[in-house]
Amino acid sequence: MIATLLLPRPTPHLADPAKLLSSATRLYGDQMDRLWGAFEALRRGDERFQLVLRATNDVIFDWNMVTDSLWWNEDGKKIYGYAPEEGQYNIAWWVQLLHPEDRDWATNGLKTAINSGAHGWEAEYRIRRSNGSYAYVHKRGFIVRDDSGKPLRMIGSIMDITDRKRAEQELPHRASHDPLTGLPNRDQFR
Repeated sequence: MIATLLLPRPTPHLADPAKLLSSATRLYGDQMDRLWGAFEALRRGDERFQLVLRATNDVIFDWNMVTDSLWWNEDGKKIYGYAPEEGQYNIAWWVQLLHPEDRDWATNGLKTAINSGAHGWEAEYRIRRSNGSYAYVHKRGFIVRDDSGKPLRMIGSIMDITDRKRAEQELPHRASHDPLTGLPNRDQFR
């Protein structure tokens, strides 16, 4: 009786090496099909992301709040003058680039959005370029949070609105002055 318990029981698929090989091949093929499908989905997602980056003139950014690292696409060089690969960027670097008149309200607004549990933040402010000039930008960010509400990252876009802001600033002058001579319109003398 004890000897019967100790003897290995034959299993049907191990008894036939051809069946074992066939079963392993089928299992391997199924796993490869799943892996290839996941790879193709990832490739299509990356291709879509690259096409979106080309379709927009906006800077796409990703701020990892856990590691305090800031990434943006190549269009960031158009606004900032800094290429993404040129340095180690973080939120302190961004704060230093803010125009002094915009720094307090912009950073307070960002902190409020993060600390209040909001899922987004949007603002227009001026940012210093690498050449020392300032660009007006419109920034929209989506705050990604974990299940407990802790902020993990902010992903969004930054649009250069410098031309629009300059036109808005020139509008009162254009409305009250002749475009050819630059002299005040008659309405100014009434």
